[in-house]
Amino acid sequence: ALAILILFRKFENLVDRFHTTRTYHVILSAEDEAVRELSLTLDSCELKLLGSKQVKSDNRYLYEITLSGSKAKHNPLLDKLLKSPTVKEVRY
Repeated sequence: ALAILILFRKFENLVDRFHTTRTYHVILSAEDEAVRELSLTLDSCELKLLGSKQVKSDNRYLYEITLSGSKAKHNPLLDKLLKSPTVKEVRY
């Protein structure tokens, strides 16, 4: 039984290296172009969308987006979000 637990833990570590789930909190300016750009960015990142919420507050949109996939695919997404002029803040 102990051997099975050890093997399971090693397998779990291997899966964790290739699979990451992150919840991003993104603040955008309240413009149609900003929403369109975010949508295109998410479509191009090749990550699985697990859930999202959108709230409009004052002159901005607040998004909570949960994505799943390899860490190698999360990093380019984060770079695009940080470089976007319409994204005011990103947290994960």
